[in-house]
Amino acid sequence: MELMRPIPRIALVNDGDLLKPKGVDGWGKTTFAEPVRLKYIRVEAVNSRHFNLSGDLPEISAVLYYDCVNSLPENTVFDTGDTVRINSREYKVKTVKEFYGTSGKIHHLEVELV
Repeated sequence: MELMRPIPRIALVNDGDLLKPKGVDGWGKTTFAEPVRLKYIRVEAVNSRHFNLSGDLPEISAVLYYDCVNSLPENTVFDTGDTVRINSREYKVKTVKEFYGTSGKIHHLEVELV
């Protein structure tokens, strides 16, 4: 019996497009396959800081929450380097974190966007 409930659709208020890179054209610009429409997702802006040898680099990004039950299309795969378009703003996928429920199945994904 699964103790964790899916993220309710009422909380999944955003939609967007997932763009997978297909190749590079003659001008060196990335071309994309047909966009995949994402429905019932949640995108929250976050303020993260990354440190390197030259100092503090503030980076404004977002986190996309994809519920494995309520978000559509089902079984969507996010890869590093994919592009997600939300409200005509484009983000690059930086990392994808999987969170598991008590039954051992993936409950939701948290996709970090830059």
